[in-house]
Amino acid sequence: MLLMSLAVFGTVQLAGAATTTTWSGAGSDQNWSTAGNWTAVTGSAPPASGDTAVFTNNVGAPASVATVDTIVSANATVASLLYTNTSLSTHNTQIDPGVTLTVNGTFAVEVNGQTSVDA
Repeated sequence: MLLMSLAVFGTVQLAGAATTTTWSGAGSDQNWSTAGNWTAVTGSAPPASGDTAVFTNNVGAPASVATVDTIVSANATVASLLYTNTSLSTHNTQIDPGVTLTVNGTFAVEVNGQTSVDA
């Protein structure tokens, strides 16, 4: 099991993102594949291969860094993955064994005012 624990601060922007889907955590479970966990203004719910998946502003973030708030339980592909919080928050994304989350473009996280981008 791969567990990503990210303390995220500040704002990160992706120029030229065609479609955006934002984690809301409002679904009946914590699964990435549950449409109710995503708000899709210009993208798909759940995010599809052409979408930028965004975690932002404490939305759906757990109270504890030890709590998983997103579970990737089936293979998924997105164009970009951004953790773009503007306040202290931690998002914990678990990728189940044998499952792959493919990010075809930018993966960006801002931690303690420092932006880390892997393009």
